[in-house]
Amino acid sequence: MDEGEETNDDNATHRLMMHLTAEGIDNAEIASYLANLSFKELEENGNTLDLDNAITRAQFSVQRASQDLPLAEYLNNLGVMLEVRYVWTGKLQDIDEAISSSTAGG
Repeated sequence: MDEGEETNDDNATHRLMMHLTAEGIDNAEIASYLANLSFKELEENGNTLDLDNAITRAQFSVQRASQDLPLAEYLNNLGVMLEVRYVWTGKLQDIDEAISSSTAGG
């Protein structure tokens, strides 16, 4: 599979996220689960699209988290994903955001 090419699982995960958003279901836990699923797919196939999807979903989960949800966990996951993207791309914006997310929960 070529980099950037989506698999059926990628498409299904994306469709689920779009459905949840379109239906007005702003569930941080589901978004976090989908972010972790995309990150796992990245580990399995090395497709940078999975990393971008994981970061987008992790950002969504952080934005939708409330005080009773594990915000620190969501921030940590986002920070790790941004750090990985920084290592792959060298974009300083990613490492800056990773540092911000790691200090926002504390």
